Amino acid sequence: MAILDDYFEELSSPTKNGRVDINGDCMEDSQIFPGEIVVFLHGGRLVKMARASSSVIASDNDLPRHFTIDAESIRIPRRMLRISEFQEILFKVAGLATNLASKNWNHLQDSDVLISIIDRL
Repeated sequence: MAILDDYFEELSSPTKNGRVDINGDCMEDSQIFPGEIVVFLHGGRLVKMARASSSVIASDNDLPRHFTIDAESIRIPRRMLRISEFQEILFKVAGLATNLASKNWNHLQDSDVLISIIDRL
């Protein structure tokens, strides 16, 4: 967990400026939009949440494809939910059936219900 904490601390640094690199084809055709909720899952658990501050930025200046998050918006959920628990909440409350346990980026359309779920976590 210390390595993960270091990653988020580095994201908040002025040099990184909230840049989240996208490696390979994990994102496929999904898009990120400024203001959208981004959840970070690791080791089978929901570990951090934040708001995107950009959409996907194509490679330029030797930087990989990436998007940025608002470093001020990074927060730890009140309870470290297992992915299965998070999926169950999404299904029961918002009717969203999705498999979050993958190496790919999952995209769920923002809605008032989804935002209220995330705000309660």
